[in-house]
Amino acid sequence: MRATASTAVRLGMRCVLVANGTPPEPLRANALLDALLGAELHYVSSREERAPTMQKLAARLRDSGCVPYEVPLGASMPLGAAAFALAVGELLTQLPRGVVPNAILHASSSGGTQSGLTAGCALHRLPTRVIGISADDAASSIETGVRGIVSGLGTMIGVDGDTLARGVHVTVDDSFVGEGYGVPTTASREAQRVAAHTEALFVDHTYTAKALAALIAYVRDGQFRAADTIVFWHTGGQVGLFT
Repeated sequence: MRATASTAVRLGMRCVLVANGTPPEPLRANALLDALLGAELHYVSSREERAPTMQKLAARLRDSGCVPYEVPLGASMPLGAAAFALAVGELLTQLPRGVVPNAILHASSSGGTQSGLTAGCALHRLPTRVIGISADDAASSIETGVRGIVSGLGTMIGVDGDTLARGVHVTVDDSFVGEGYGVPTTASREAQRVAAHTEALFVDHTYTAKALAALIAYVRDGQFRAADTIVFWHTGGQVGLFT
């Protein structure tokens, strides 16, 4: 949501955000930054209430003469996923010539990141496995969402979306969630220390530390070979360290 609020500020637009939970007192981390950016914050009790509340607020804005643009949770829609599909092409230009990743591993939740990376690899005809590490939901739920977004993305760019969605392999691992969304695990704490001590890289317990914990576990289990090229796709979250 911070990215949405930041973009709205740069474009001179009003930003209305819907978050689940209770407002932190005092404001901290992302909630503090959203407030500093001037976003109008609305809190609901559960994640499931976000979308209907957003729709009601958008309808209210339309009634008042505004023209709102609704951005779903995580910008997880075909247009949002298209950015990650394009990012796959950018990744290829950054890798040494001829090097193709065996796998891309990242944190997955609402499915936008994984949809774009999966579609991008398919459109570039890469054999790369895209592995999403769930931050909260069951693997089957995320997989269904990813295929739906991939289908919409295909239609948006002028290819058969259903064929594209059927042709991709969607891998989601929900075994690193632990006790729940945003709750640290022993493995995520270790991953956080390893990343900071060896690479000066910061990962958060909601998303990226659990994804990195999965990567560490896969290496230890021998699921990746020493000669493999594995990309850990860091999706941010450093501000979450200050909650």
